[in-house]
Amino acid sequence: PYTPSPPPALVTPHKFLYNQTNQSNSPKGIKTPMKRKISLLLSLIAVLIAIAGCTPQTTLEKIWEALEGTWVYEAPSGGGYFAVFSMQEGKYYYTSGIMNSGAVAKGEITDFSKSDTGGIIFEVNYPEVPENEENSGSQAFAATYEMDIASLEKGAMTLNDIFLDNASPAEYTYCAATLEMAYEVLESRGNDRRELWEALEGVWVCEKDGGQYFIWFSGSEEGDFYTSGVMFSGAAAGGAVSETRIEGQLAYITVNYSELPANEVSDGAQAQSVTYEIEIGDIKKRAITVNDRYLPSAKEEYLYYGSDLEQANDMVLYAQKPLKADISEYLAPLEGTWRLLSQTVEGYTQTASESGNVSTLTVDKGGTADFYSRTKAGWEMNEGGMKLTLVAGGMYYSCPNGEWYAAAKGNNDAARIFRFTLYDNKIELILNEYPEGVDGAVYSYTYLYER
Repeated sequence: PYTPSPPPALVTPHKFLYNQTNQSNSPKGIKTPMKRKISLLLSLIAVLIAIAGCTPQTTLEKIWEALEGTWVYEAPSGGGYFAVFSMQEGKYYYTSGIMNSGAVAKGEITDFSKSDTGGIIFEVNYPEVPENEENSGSQAFAATYEMDIASLEKGAMTLNDIFLDNASPAEYTYCAATLEMAYEVLESRGNDRRELWEALEGVWVCEKDGGQYFIWFSGSEEGDFYTSGVMFSGAAAGGAVSETRIEGQLAYITVNYSELPANEVSDGAQAQSVTYEIEIGDIKKRAITVNDRYLPSAKEEYLYYGSDLEQANDMVLYAQKPLKADISEYLAPLEGTWRLLSQTVEGYTQTASESGNVSTLTVDKGGTADFYSRTKAGWEMNEGGMKLTLVAGGMYYSCPNGEWYAAAKGNNDAARIFRFTLYDNKIELILNEYPEGVDGAVYSYTYLYER
């Protein structure tokens, strides 16, 4: 049988739920016909309430129980905001402020009800704050807030607090029972994020369909940065990391990409914010899974390849798949001196006569090569006695010779990386230069030689 419970403790000190009245002009102990009708009506209401399962009062009481504690909004641009719902000496309070700043306001909740849209509206009376040496004080005032509690069961709600910089509501997530505990939780989260970033810092490479894709996590005094692209192609995009969030074995990194104006080489791009999901389960084994924009499919595994892009390039060229074979067998058909037939720079191809450049490549089947180039303007490059390494696979995606290529590092300038292979009785050579002090930049030249 249903036994009506007394009004919840939440509402008795205030007008949160309803105003209880008990007025009667009838003598005590005597039931008039009107009172009998009222008694029957109340009994019917009690039965209907029992069938419904809960009252508006208990609904609001459960919402308050779910709200009690400290909620935190961590802004993508940095900084954190908190909102605390608490009860002290039978009164209900709302406290909010900016984390680690001393900016805080506390007031008594004087009304608490459901809105027409299913959210919660509550009114807070803030007391007068007298002026002192630390602040200029403030007059007493009242503020009304509206919350969206659609995700309350998942520990999230949206709220537009007086401390927020923007006019739109922000999503707060439940953090801890008290503000002191919330500070400890956030500090622990910050340590976890820093440890994660330290483990991620460097260049990670994914091989897919004969191509190599890279992700570069880097940090500086200005913040953390995420750069990704296609190796040896010049196709790359990077942006500042605005948020790093960890949920179990998954990390979510939000990257803010700046607007790129259109030019002769590119159509440009609008500013945008992109969040990447990273599976960090094997991060200690130097393997992660990422859904980057340059990937041919949704997610691929990336392996750690070095602390910076230049080191990663070297590893891709040399340590990736060295051929365990007699190098002379592969280089014998290339032995001798080859002269320039054409060259391609920034997508523009010219014959040797059109460019006015002179270049030769001399290959020794014992495993060395000499490169010489002189431009029409008189600029010369001479790299002699470069030691060659054979690498399995194509020099690039869809390369006519998909079995092998030779790679070398410049003797005079270690920032020069040479790769070449043989097909159709011609040698194709790709030269990449990595200018010192310009992270991620690469100048690429393609030469085609004939005997």
